[in-house]
Amino acid sequence: TLKAGDVDLSGFLWNDRYSLPAGKTMSDLLFMPEVNYGLWKDVEVGVSAPFVDNLDASVSGLRFFRGYAKYEFVDMPDQGIGVAVTAFGAASTTDKPELSSGAHNYGVELNVSLPRLLAPIATAYFTAGLEKTDTRMFTPAAQWRREVKRKVDLGLDVPLRTGLDAALELLYTRSVSTDDNLIVAPGLRYQAGRNLTLLASVGVGVPKNKSQPRWQLLAGISYIPGRRAAAPPPAAAVPPAAPPLPVEPGVAAPASPPRVQAPAAHGSAPAAGAPGARVEVLDASGVSGLADRVARALVKLGYNVVHVGDAGWDG
Repeated sequence: TLKAGDVDLSGFLWNDRYSLPAGKTMSDLLFMPEVNYGLWKDVEVGVSAPFVDNLDASVSGLRFFRGYAKYEFVDMPDQGIGVAVTAFGAASTTDKPELSSGAHNYGVELNVSLPRLLAPIATAYFTAGLEKTDTRMFTPAAQWRREVKRKVDLGLDVPLRTGLDAALELLYTRSVSTDDNLIVAPGLRYQAGRNLTLLASVGVGVPKNKSQPRWQLLAGISYIPGRRAAAPPPAAAVPPAAPPLPVEPGVAAPASPPRVQAPAAHGSAPAAGAPGARVEVLDASGVSGLADRVARALVKLGYNVVHVGDAGWDG
């Protein structure tokens, strides 16, 4: 599902070509704009309106307005699974039999995404649906009839390189008066930056049934304005730099400075490296009084010096 507040502006253009008896063919050209919106967390809604041009009958027009709502009730990215339910309805806008049955359609789908099932080779998804929708009929003239249809959709996305995936979709449908229909559609999906996605596919109807397209060519574009990259995690706090070492006039700076460390903690105490932390100063430089001067400088910075002494330097 889209994140809350995100808008997805999409457009799809496809051509369905049917094989008819006696070697005849028929072709539909469809363009469908679509707007999807992340309403709340895990809730997405959208509308679409396909425009159809029956190229053989020279009839064109808007088929219907379709709206949907999707709710993702299982979202477990760590386990690699997401499950959502989608309900939709479509209001017919034409009574031309070449474009639509003229009846209103509706249905429900179960959407399952399994991004880690075949990782890292591919990501997978699965959709099962039941709908009362238009079915293309040729008895004997081309027309649409509203029937109950069962649908199963399987998909795989295989990454080829950064931003480019190979896609494979298997779409199975069956209604009361049609044979088993299966469309196999390989394609490509390209992520052109964070906001823009392009896709193209070629579908083949298997077997050759007159109630489904023999060939299906699809091109699509999706744009999500305002999408930003995920914010980087906050940078870790950097401890203040150690104070400069005081050196007596005429005395060379020690090669090994006094060692400042947190003593063994008893109970809760401020973290070492932060003002207020309990520290001890251990001097291995051999410079007289140097450890005391460092300790006084640390006290002025807000540190709690609990011990000053001598120790071998092993840093």
